[in-house]
Amino acid sequence: MRKEEQERKDKLELEKLKLQAEIENAKSLHSKKDSSTSDWIAKVPRMNPFSEAKGDTMDAFLFRFEMLVKAHNWPEDKK
Repeated sequence: MRKEEQERKDKLELEKLKLQAEIENAKSLHSKKDSSTSDWIAKVPRMNPFSEAKGDTMDAFLFRFEMLVKAHNWPEDKK
């Protein structure tokens, strides 16, 4: 009896996780369709400016920028 009950709970939990994933996916697709260029620009996070006086290198600055782009899943055509 306990084994059947546990299997039932596991199936319900799996179904719940699948539904949550579908909802998140739908929300993601919906937000991508509704966003315009101005919305995209408004969401740009702040980044420390390049400062050669502080010992910053252009390679390090570009690396930080690329990591920021990847972290925010910006589309290729917006880079």
